[in-house]
Amino acid sequence: MGVEIESRQGVCEAGAPSGPITSVVDCGGGTIGYGAYDSGVGFVGPDGVRRTLGHHDHLVNHVAADPTGRFLASSSSDYTVGIWDLALGRRVARLDGHSDDVEAFTFLSDGYGVSASRDSSLIVWDLDNQAPIHRLRGHESDALSVSTDGQQIYSSGDDMTLRVWDAASGVLNHTFGPFTEETDTCDVDVARGRAVLGCDDGCVRVFDIERATLAGEISAHRSGIKKVAVSTTGHIFSAAYDQHLLVWDPESHELVAELDRPPGVWERSLSWGRDGTSVFAGTFDGGVISWSIA
Repeated sequence: MGVEIESRQGVCEAGAPSGPITSVVDCGGGTIGYGAYDSGVGFVGPDGVRRTLGHHDHLVNHVAADPTGRFLASSSSDYTVGIWDLALGRRVARLDGHSDDVEAFTFLSDGYGVSASRDSSLIVWDLDNQAPIHRLRGHESDALSVSTDGQQIYSSGDDMTLRVWDAASGVLNHTFGPFTEETDTCDVDVARGRAVLGCDDGCVRVFDIERATLAGEISAHRSGIKKVAVSTTGHIFSAAYDQHLLVWDPESHELVAELDRPPGVWERSLSWGRDGTSVFAGTFDGGVISWSIA
């Protein structure tokens, strides 16, 4: 694999964040959504101009885009999730139901989503009515990451577990762990029926969901993994505090690429693009970086 890097800092409009970009997501069509440490939510358009949609009352921990790329969800330390309409350029919903920082959100089927919070719970939301449907309890400490394959919800956190929930009923189907280290980040390889977990011992653990067994373990990093993400091709990306940004083969689990790391990349911010060959990241100085992996 060859790797090319491109700066997507863009032209800053008035009010755009000058500090850290904590999370980025590919919205499609050349638009990259972002959340910022200064509480701002916005996007860099295909014209390279960075536009602010609005602000939370505290820092933004994570952003996610819906499948259409029109809506952006922002998870914040003000205990809420914001839903933003990129076409209208404003917030259209505020989801208020957690009692601590909201760390992550993912869209489920049309009109639904799920959030993960440091109050140790997840909430499945009816987005049209801005109302909770299920509160998922089971984590014994902070819930930090959430992902879905449409049928099940996957969550991980400081209680050193990976939990699998039924998306329709909210029932806990399975718990992997507890492990010996915290489990900050998870994602799902839908095509292969696998869940991917990043752990503070530097290991990426891959689980066969149907068999509820360990399918592989990658000794990926020398320090805690802060982000794992699975591309549309199944390639696994991992980022850790050892400052290495690595891409792994979905079958052999061998290292296939290491991304050059510019100064100031926020490890937790990295995400795959929709094309499965791009990786995006936010930086501490308010920039957006992309890599093209061929």
